[in-house]
Amino acid sequence: MTGKRLESESSFKSTIIKIPPYKRVLDISILLLAHIMLLPLWIILWFIIPVAIWFNDKGPIFFEDERVGRDGKRFKVYKFRSMVVDADNGLGPKQAEENDRRITRVGKILRATALDELPQLINILKGDMSFVGPRALRQDEIELNGYFRNIEEVPGYWLRVQVCPGLTGIAQIYAPRDINRRNKFRYDAIYVRNINFWLDLKLIALSVWITLMGKWEIRNNKVEIRLKKGWVKRVERRIECEETIFSKKLIGQILLEAGLINEKQLEEVLEYQKLKGGKIGENLIRRKYISQVALHYYLNQQLEN
Repeated sequence: MTGKRLESESSFKSTIIKIPPYKRVLDISILLLAHIMLLPLWIILWFIIPVAIWFNDKGPIFFEDERVGRDGKRFKVYKFRSMVVDADNGLGPKQAEENDRRITRVGKILRATALDELPQLINILKGDMSFVGPRALRQDEIELNGYFRNIEEVPGYWLRVQVCPGLTGIAQIYAPRDINRRNKFRYDAIYVRNINFWLDLKLIALSVWITLMGKWEIRNNKVEIRLKKGWVKRVERRIECEETIFSKKLIGQILLEAGLINEKQLEEVLEYQKLKGGKIGENLIRRKYISQVALHYYLNQQLEN
C-alpha cells in the first residue's frame, strides 16, 4: 500500500504542476534586461530606499518572512520594511488595512509604488517566485475582519499552488484590497486556468503603469481594463463545483477506489467528521492519510469529467 501510494503521488506531481516553459526564461530575461538598461536607476533605488528606511526610525532595513510557494512549500521572502518594528506584536500577522497605523511614513510611499517588493527580485532569481503569479501568502495571516483560516482550507487553494507565486498577477491588479481570501483565490484561479505568455506581458505592463502612478494602495480596482467574462464564468463554475465535491463523501469514495486510502481510514475520517465537522478532503490531509498532491489530482479528475 505504501509503495503504491508513493509511486502514484510521484506521478501525480509531474502531471499536475505544469508551469509553461517560457515562465523561467521570461523571468530571467526581464531581470537581466531591466538591470542592464536601468542600471543607474537600480543603484539609486538600492541606496536611497535603505537610507530613507533607516533615517525614518533607525530600525532594520529589510523584512524577512516565511511564505507559501509552489506545491505548498515554504520559502523566505525578502522585502524592504514598510511597517514599524515588531508590527505583528499584539495584533498578530494581520493583513494591512487602509490607513494602517503600523505603516511608516516611508512605508506609505514604498507600498504605493510597490518598491517595498524590490528585494523579491532575489526570490525570482532563486526560482521561489515569478514576476507573474498568485500573491505569496503567509500561512497564518489574519484577515481584516479578524478571521483566521488555514489557507489550505480555502476553496481555490488547490489551483493556485500549481504555479509559483508572483510579484504581480490578476488578483494583485484587479481584486479589491480588502476582500477575503476566498474571493481573492477566485482571481488567482482565473490566472492559473488561463496562463499564457501574452497575459503575463499584459499584467507586467499594467503593473509598471500602476507603479508609475503610485496606485498600488488603492483599495478598489486599480485599472479600468476588464477581465474577459468567459474566464470569470468558467472559474466561478469550477470553484462552485470544487466546494461541492470537496465537502461530500464522493471525494472519499474516489480516493478509496483509487487505492490511495483504505476503508478503515475512510471510516475513521467520516466518524471524525461527525464529531468535529470539517470536510472529507481536509480531514484526510490533516490525519496524513493522503497528500495534497494526490488529493488535488483526483479533485481535478472529477471536475474535468
